[in-house]
This record gives sequence, C-alpha cells and structure tokens, in this order.
Amino acid sequence: MKFIIVLACSLVSFVSFGLSPEEIIEKMNSNYMKADRLEYNTVYSLLKGHKSTQVVESYQGYVYRENKDLYQRIHNTEFIYGQDFFSKINHDEKRMELGVPRVNQNMEVSDVVNLESCSKVELFDKGSYYSIKMYYVFGAQSPFSAVMLRVNKKDFKLLQIDLFYASFQNFSKEALQQDNAQAHLKIEFSKMTTKPKSKSDLFELAHYVSKTKNILNPTGKYSGYKLIENQLN
Repeated sequence: MKFIIVLACSLVSFVSFGLSPEEIIEKMNSNYMKADRLEYNTVYSLLKGHKSTQVVESYQGYVYRENKDLYQRIHNTEFIYGQDFFSKINHDEKRMELGVPRVNQNMEVSDVVNLESCSKVELFDKGSYYSIKMYYVFGAQSPFSAVMLRVNKKDFKLLQIDLFYASFQNFSKEALQQDNAQAHLKIEFSKMTTKPKSKSDLFELAHYVSKTKNILNPTGKYSGYKLIENQLN
C-alpha cells in the first residue's frame, strides 16, 4: 500500500522549521512503498459537520497487505482483494459476495486524496506530529473540500486522515425528515508495522469456500452464509 499524495497547489503556508509538506509526505511514503507486507488497525469515525465533535458512527477496522493482495475489515464486513478473486463478506447479513478480482478502493490509499487541484496547504508543528491541511478549489473534481494528515515526527508514520466532504448529507434517522450537514470522516491508524507475520491464507480461495461437484459453498466459519457469485471461473 502506498500513501502517495501529489502536491501541486497554488499556495503553501507553513512555519519554517526545516521540512516542507512535500518532504514530510515523501518521508511518510518511504515507510510503505518498498514493504512486501503491511499491517495496521484503524478506527473510522463519522462526524456531523466540519467543526462538530459529535460522532454519529464509529467502527473498528483492520488492514493487511501482502504484495498486491489486500485484506480489509471494517466493523462486521470483510473485503478481500486477491489476485484471483474479490470477496465481500457481511457477517451481520451472513452473506458472501464472490467475483473476479477488483482494484481495491481502500479509503486510506492516496488515490482518494488527489491534491492536484488544491488551493492551499497549511503545515503545523504539533510537537509529536506534523499536521498538514490541504484545501480544494471550489468545484474541483473531488468529494472533499479539505483533507488533513497527521504524521508522526519520530518515524513519519501516518497517524490520522481527516476527510471533510464538500457536499451535504442527511443525518436524520427519520425517513421523512431532513437534518443536513457536511460529513467529516476521521480515520485513525495504530499498530502499523511493515514486518507482520505472513497471513497469505487470507488470499486463498479455499479459506472461504469449498468446491463439490463444481458447486462452491462457504466453508469454515462462513458455513451457512448465502453465496452470491459474480462471474468467477
């Protein structure tokens, strides 16, 4: 997994303390780009409003990447991006989707944070970490109005990403009521390591399904789950 972020902005504002935002992000990238394996825990928190501290939903998560294969768990849902197959497993619904390989859409990946059209970058020294906040030009092809990174000063590991959505969404739990606000998604990272124990079995099809007379059935802890196949040979 890479945390590559392109900075091509019209204005960069930061206190001069040696490193620029580009240099900090480059050092952060160097932690992950050459690693064969990567593992970390996450906490996803959805907040109502950009300035609010009100957490609407919060979920624990986990990510493991081995070469080009990626496993992600968010709350009670697993996503497996293998070279030979893709699977989404919802434990609440006891449902397994199985299909052809897909490019992972992991929210932590820099592809989500494309900053070529940002208008301003602010860098602050917060003592134990750097805070980099990037603002987007109004009308840019991005769902975010701003993105903020926290990067550990000691080892340049990514600590947190804050995604400030430009559009409004309805937070009301009542079908006929409106409670609109701009969403703020906070993703916190912990226990990040580039030397985890190999878990290659997560990317083996036999870990999830067994085959009897050319019929696939969920197996192991997934036995009894409803299987939905999508063009898997």
